[in-house]
This record gives sequence, C-alpha cells and structure tokens, in this order.
Amino acid sequence: MEVEFTISEQKIGESNFKFILNKKLLDNELRIDFDYCWLISLQIFERNEEQLPSEKEEEILMSLFQKIIVEIIDDSEIRIVGTMSGEVFEIFFYGKESDTSKIGGCIVEMKNGLEDREGRFIQWSGKKDKKWKTVSRIYNHFFKT
Repeated sequence: MEVEFTISEQKIGESNFKFILNKKLLDNELRIDFDYCWLISLQIFERNEEQLPSEKEEEILMSLFQKIIVEIIDDSEIRIVGTMSGEVFEIFFYGKESDTSKIGGCIVEMKNGLEDREGRFIQWSGKKDKKWKTVSRIYNHFFKT
C-alpha cells in the first residue's frame, strides 16, 4: 500500500508535538480488516529548544521507524498510521487480528537487535480496535474528517 505522509507541529497545552501521519488512511476502505492497533514507544534522548527531537535524534528515530516497519511487513500486511513526537516517539500502525502473534513475536525479536542505545525501547502494545478509535481523534483534528 502506498503512503502519503503529512507533517504537522502543534502546541497542545504547554507541550510541543510533531505528527507524521499517513493521509492515505483517510480512505476507510483501506482500513477494512485491519482491526488491531499497535503502538511502539521509543525514548527521545536529545531535544531541541522546542523540546522535540533534535535534528540528529530525529534522523535516528526515523531510521528506527523505517527498520521496524520493514521487519514487520516482511511477515504481515499492515497499515502504517505514522509517528508522534512529544514526551516520547510513538509509532502507530494497524494489523489484522489474525496476525497478532506474528507481529508481537516480530517486535520482541527485533527489539534488542535494533536498539541503538540502552533504554531506547520503552514499551510496545497491541489491542483490538476495529473502529480505529485510537487514532480517530488525531485524524479528525488534522484532516477535519
């Protein structure tokens, strides 16, 4: 599936956030059968004056994002939502419920191999989310759907 990322920086309350979101997923037809939301959280070690990842840190995080997604799509079909930088760097994607064991196993296996420094991987989780509620507020806010 093709992706079309949109980048947006927002101040929410007192905190700055940077979102990189796949605009293609506004098409609900592309969401069908992808009913399991996955989130991978990575630690941000170097920040700029806006408290977002420094340029060097963002390059590292985006490289990890790409490596993680490539590893997962080798075993499973997924829908890449995108990333959010704030307190931590979060990677969002959706998979099929039938692939939860494969995706979870893949994350566990690659976690230690991809970690560029101790403590980078904070947590990962997956949950059933047939209606895409986890990301719907983000999409509604940025794309006014």
